[in-house]
Amino acid sequence: MKANKLFGIVSLMLLAVLAVAGAASALPTIDKVEVDGTTVFEDQVNRLDVEAGNQIEVEVWLTSAESNDNVRVTAEIAGYEHSDDNDISDKTDSFKVESNATYKKTLMLSLPEDADDDSYKLRIIVEDRNSDELVQNYNLVLNVPRHKLAIDDVILYPEGTVTAGQALLVTVNLENYGQKDQDDVRVHATVPMLGIGATDIIDEIESGDSETSEELFMRIPADAKAGDYTLKIDVDYNDGHDSVSKTVTFNVAAAPAPKTDVVVQQAPVTPVQVQPEKSMLRSVLEGVLLVLVGLLVIVAIILGVSKLSSKDE
Repeated sequence: MKANKLFGIVSLMLLAVLAVAGAASALPTIDKVEVDGTTVFEDQVNRLDVEAGNQIEVEVWLTSAESNDNVRVTAEIAGYEHSDDNDISDKTDSFKVESNATYKKTLMLSLPEDADDDSYKLRIIVEDRNSDELVQNYNLVLNVPRHKLAIDDVILYPEGTVTAGQALLVTVNLENYGQKDQDDVRVHATVPMLGIGATDIIDEIESGDSETSEELFMRIPADAKAGDYTLKIDVDYNDGHDSVSKTVTFNVAAAPAPKTDVVVQQAPVTPVQVQPEKSMLRSVLEGVLLVLVGLLVIVAIILGVSKLSSKDE
């Protein structure tokens, strides 16, 4: 009797363990994975015509043996050199699955421009709150395009705001992510709303390298209205067969109003003629001078008369 009770207790314990184990393995299984419409497999190299700088679509088919309220699927690409700063991954929101049902989940992965032409791991992760995650890895080989330039940066001087009538200087930094060197790369900057533009030619940009254009000089018209304007950068390469564009917004401030001299009108002044007044000293001197002149005349007359008298004697 005791043995039967003991057996029953052990059986209940085993059933409880199995129930917990069943709950712990309630994740759906992965039936199929497609990348951009091509089925990929775990045990082989999957070479895909996927180029760096583009998005890839990952579709995951799942079948659930049990109901589960908190399932989530993650897709990520491992092996990218700068994954610490730019993680290549996407995940679904948590969703509910019913037993014996199949589900398809779509995820989008953006490949960086500088991803190498190399082998990568596409990792599919299925998880919930309690179970150990289910992980499957797929070997992918990505292709780098033969011709691929990207505008890495556009630098403006002055930065932000330029005054109407002044110059706007633009430099453009380009990265060559393609397999081929690029010669005679044409960089053209325009402000369509103002009808101005400038062009530079970069002689060569080697594969995997970057180059910066010369300063592109554009004078903002003096009568340009204040406000935001769009600067458009167009880059033509591969003998004009390929191009890439980018727009940047900058601000124009109105030119200051010209300074004008203020003329103050004054009432005309009528000149007043002032008769000079002779000083007392001057009057005295003039009188003395007249007296002296008179005495000299008298002396001269007397001398003349004396000389005549002497001759007569």
